[in-house]
Amino acid sequence: MSLVTLHVYDITNTQYEAANSAIQNLNRFTKDALGAGGIFHGAVEVNGDEWSYGYCDRGSGVYPCRPKGNTGYTYRESVALGVTALAPASVQRILHALRLSWPGHEYDLLARNCNHFCAALCEKLGVMPPPQWVNRFAGHADATVAAVTYARDQTNKAFAEISSAASAAWESLTGGGKSSEETGAAASGDGGSGGDGTRAGSSPAPASSQG
Repeated sequence: MSLVTLHVYDITNTQYEAANSAIQNLNRFTKDALGAGGIFHGAVEVNGDEWSYGYCDRGSGVYPCRPKGNTGYTYRESVALGVTALAPASVQRILHALRLSWPGHEYDLLARNCNHFCAALCEKLGVMPPPQWVNRFAGHADATVAAVTYARDQTNKAFAEISSAASAAWESLTGGGKSSEETGAAASGDGGSGGDGTRAGSSPAPASSQG
């Protein structure tokens, strides 16, 4: 048996100090003042090691470090998630399987990030999931992206259907896509003009008089 703890960090690993400071200030306001969450890195401690997930070109994105000691971020707080009934050997087997199923190149900021990994690990350990505020920003942003994508796809589909209907109407009005000259010629018929260029049924022009 082992206590399972979530360690939460402010994401302050951008190359711009102003951005790092802005993220910390945003988290103070949105999480501390509003209780609505923010932009956080999460990691789970079990059996004396802290485990998390991040991007890498090859291999597993799952990695361990000293509890509260991830130097890529700024430690913020910890949340107790319960006690796992699993033996250390069973925990190691779970971590081995997760390392295989969470490759670093599949990292996605909104849909498959460190906090999603923490939730998956906690489920395997049989403890409470991380609180919703830890990953609320990514969850809401992912839902927004999905809604925008759906709206875009539906708009494109509507435009395609309108274009198809307009094309069909145009072909119907123009005789199956014929040009206006072709349509006019077809309407006038083969006898539309005489061999001398005069209009059918009209009298020839009078000859000019000699002075």
